[in-house]
Amino acid sequence: MKILTLLIAAFLFATCNVSNKTFSDGASWIPESFNPNSDFLLVETYAVKKENANMEAFLRQNYPGKYEVVDRKTIMDEAGKFADIKKYRYAFVWGSTHVSINGNFHYMDPNGNFYDRAEKKDYPTTKKYNNYGQKSYIPFFNTIIKQRR
Repeated sequence: MKILTLLIAAFLFATCNVSNKTFSDGASWIPESFNPNSDFLLVETYAVKKENANMEAFLRQNYPGKYEVVDRKTIMDEAGKFADIKKYRYAFVWGSTHVSINGNFHYMDPNGNFYDRAEKKDYPTTKKYNNYGQKSYIPFFNTIIKQRR
């Protein structure tokens, strides 16, 4: 039981101060041609629904380019509001990994990746361990911003 308590405490400590975190492998998962200062980015509604408003506030305060938060159906829709693939080429979509420790403690670890709407191609997610829990959107967007300055 002590090990489980220590793991939970370590997880909570790691996720508390995430505001400046980045992933060092951004070059491997951010499309080379993507520029957050000039390319419009469609962002999928966050995987942790209760954190979506926080993600949107983070983007408003930190993201340098144009973006819109929409659901996955809208991202995949080729005839809707965002039908212009040249203008709305890239989307950032969410997935998740469910983690179980000793079969007792469960949490969802959100992960994200770029989707190229023109090529219908999913880019990989980070290869770095993502232990930022419900605030995982922060290191993803920090990495995009810092990688493409």
